[in-house]
Amino acid sequence: MARWKRTLIYLTIPIIVLYFGIIGWYYVKEDSFLYFPRQGLRSADEFDMNIETVEFHTSDGVKLVGWIVPSLMPDTSQFWLLYFHGNGGNISSRGYVAQYQALRNLGLNVLAIDYRGYGLSEGSPSEQGLYLDGRAAFEYLVHQRHISPRRIIIFGYSLGAAVAIHLASEVDAAGLIVEGAFTSAVDVGRERYPFLPINRMMKSRFDSESRMHAVAEPSLFLHAVNDEIIPIEFGRRLFDAAREPKFFVETAGGHNTAHTADSAKFYGSITDFIRELAQSGNIE
Repeated sequence: MARWKRTLIYLTIPIIVLYFGIIGWYYVKEDSFLYFPRQGLRSADEFDMNIETVEFHTSDGVKLVGWIVPSLMPDTSQFWLLYFHGNGGNISSRGYVAQYQALRNLGLNVLAIDYRGYGLSEGSPSEQGLYLDGRAAFEYLVHQRHISPRRIIIFGYSLGAAVAIHLASEVDAAGLIVEGAFTSAVDVGRERYPFLPINRMMKSRFDSESRMHAVAEPSLFLHAVNDEIIPIEFGRRLFDAAREPKFFVETAGGHNTAHTADSAKFYGSITDFIRELAQSGNIE
């Protein structure tokens, strides 16, 4: 019996050491699981959309770089769309550029920004840093481009949805659109690593669900039924936490393909949402 116990201890101790080693490694390397920035930018001229490159600074002094993509209908355009991309690539990634193209075709002026540490923006990404980046982009439109907040639609994809929701909970804008949004980074971590104490480990929370009640703008939630990265249940929970008026649209495709696999429904829903905003009488 004593021999069996010693054998059990010899087997258990390495497993325990390995388990806590994984926890420590994840804690130290957390940012590498959250952010996948691509440095540098493709030339804006490559895309033939009259893109204007702009620079502005955050409240903590970080220089950010963004692209303004003008509407194809400048004489009738009423809204600007402030675009926050996901955790990978940068504003010149082709998937994002394809969305700018489609959005400008809807009559929207688009400002897409790179978070700190992405593209040509300075600094290193962090949760609080991304929130400051979002706020700086909004204030750039309001104070430097002289755009009424009631003409700004805040758009966020994936991680960018968390940035968009945080910003929308703090400012008065025309509306909020999120694509492939999650309830919190902790929930996503639990989904992927159920064997780890994610709630205690994660420093970055991106707790969008707790912020939704503070969003006063009309909200549109777009989520692919077969989203393999962010389960659609997370999107539904966010929708349930949101205030009226709100709209939830299920699309075909996956996390990265909803806007191409189901483009008519995806952009048709955005068109309908814009029409609702324009008819609301809240535009200034």
